[in-house]
Amino acid sequence: MAAELKDPAPHGAEPPVGRTMSARPVLRPIPRWVIAAGVPVMVLVAAGAAWLFLGRGVTRDQLDALRTAGAFGIGFGGVVGLWLAVRRQRSAELDLLQKYEAHEMAVRAMEHNELDARERRLNELYLKAVEQLGSDKAAVRTGGVYALERVAQDNPSLRQTVVDVVCAYLRSPYTPPGSLRPRRLGVKRPLSAAASARVRSSSRPHSEPSLAVKGDDGTLQEREVGTAAQRLLARHLRPGLRPVPASTFWEGINIDLTGATLIDFEFRDCQVGGAEFARAKFVGAAGFSGTRFSSDAVFSWAQFSAGAVFFGARFGRDAWFFETDIADDVRFDSAKVAGVSWFIRTKFGGSANFERVKFGDRAWFDGATFVRYCRFNEANFAGGVRFADAKLVGDASFFDARFGKDAEFVRAQFAGDAIFAKARFARHADFNGAKSKSNPDFADAQFSIKSWIGDAGFPELAWLDLATSSSQSESEAAPFTGKTPAAATEFARPDPPD
Repeated sequence: MAAELKDPAPHGAEPPVGRTMSARPVLRPIPRWVIAAGVPVMVLVAAGAAWLFLGRGVTRDQLDALRTAGAFGIGFGGVVGLWLAVRRQRSAELDLLQKYEAHEMAVRAMEHNELDARERRLNELYLKAVEQLGSDKAAVRTGGVYALERVAQDNPSLRQTVVDVVCAYLRSPYTPPGSLRPRRLGVKRPLSAAASARVRSSSRPHSEPSLAVKGDDGTLQEREVGTAAQRLLARHLRPGLRPVPASTFWEGINIDLTGATLIDFEFRDCQVGGAEFARAKFVGAAGFSGTRFSSDAVFSWAQFSAGAVFFGARFGRDAWFFETDIADDVRFDSAKVAGVSWFIRTKFGGSANFERVKFGDRAWFDGATFVRYCRFNEANFAGGVRFADAKLVGDASFFDARFGKDAEFVRAQFAGDAIFAKARFARHADFNGAKSKSNPDFADAQFSIKSWIGDAGFPELAWLDLATSSSQSESEAAPFTGKTPAAATEFARPDPPD
């Protein structure tokens, strides 16, 4: 957990620059042959001009030659002067370029030093925050949680790392306060003389509290630290209701809370990648309303001591609730699952609301137990559903449900009313071996192809082989018709719930 952060570049290495600097031109000295040839030519031209000018009997042709030589000398001198001026200008430019390059190198060195100092400071803050999480004082641990939050908020590249550290802390062993109850200190009824003496002897001044009270005090403090860590996750994984996510939102985060003990976990309207809650213990209510899981969401073997709300949740891939134990009411209404839904041997201790849920792939409820009523009204099972060996103790309602593929209720046990009114079965509906306390309600239900009743405990229902006896084609829906049994008819009774 306390691993040091890696620098983005090796210490002492020069950081890359945005543009590539070209090599600075070098001002070369004047070649010697230019001086050796130019000076004698100029001397000869000047000497010839003087001789012709001072000599007697100068003819007109000689004067013209003199003028030509003078013009040549003057032109040559001008060229030499212009060349020297260009060299002086070039030399000044190269000096400025050299100063600019020196300034750029100084700026890069300063930026590198600042980056290096910032990385060292960040590393120190991170290590200090992680060290605080390991303190034996609850206040120090809480400070470590908030210190990690500041580090992650200011450094997006470290957000997943910080979340991993916070999740690792929440996964550490923890006993909820309810498991260590303080001893009763008051007396509500008369005691015997011996008991009164024991109470008086134990009520001495300056006596230390009992171990049970000490344990509860430390547990309550630890609960506050865990609550602060939970709030950190929810606060920064919630994008907000506006089109543009809030500045505090950390995008693309995965969380792993396998085996964690979470108290009153409030995770509504959050957005995460993958989420691991396998074997987690939810103490108190758990809220996931409107939460979006872009990858798999795993709640297998988790324990919910109270209710759980997944209203409007979005599962981008599979939803895993394998052998999950939910002690109280649970709501999945209006949720959407893009992948497979796994509710095999899940126990619903309270009511289960799956109304208007859209199951994109197959849904598995094999061996699931519904202690109270369950509602799948207007649910859409696009990939089919299987309730093999499921126990539905309370009323089970599938009113106006849509079964896109096979609907299997093999050996399912309906202890309450079973309602399939207006349900639509696009393919096979298999109730082989199913048992019901009362006659299921299939009023206005529609079947597209053959359905099986087998040896189900609905002996008075007249199931039709719609694929052969109906005048409609297999692709067309046909209404279910059956006769209502007499009031005294005995039906196969489901097995008692565990």
